[in-house]
Amino acid sequence: MIRFVRDMVRVLNLACEQHTALFSRELDEPIRPGERAGLWLHVRVCAGCRRFRRQMRAMREMARSLASGLEGGQAMPAGVRRRIGESLDVSGADGGAEDRAMAGEDSAPGV
Repeated sequence: MIRFVRDMVRVLNLACEQHTALFSRELDEPIRPGERAGLWLHVRVCAGCRRFRRQMRAMREMARSLASGLEGGQAMPAGVRRRIGESLDVSGADGGAEDRAMAGEDSAPGV
């Protein structure tokens, strides 16, 4: 019981930056009950940490969903691949002319 209270008080005295590290650790491995209780109390009063924790959990779920889709043999849909390809083609369409102009080079390659 003493360890529980000591862990909880220690967590409650941490800065928010340190709480975020503990949130991350909590996703990777089990934390002690006192630490979990301290985080629970802190999240009740700190909107920033509450939002951060929610975002961390959402990212974990998205990563799991993506991983399960890849493990299941599902490839990226053709429409998504096409849109990504088109986006890359459009963004690189000038062949780097703008970069060369910024560097003071001729706009035509090899001139």
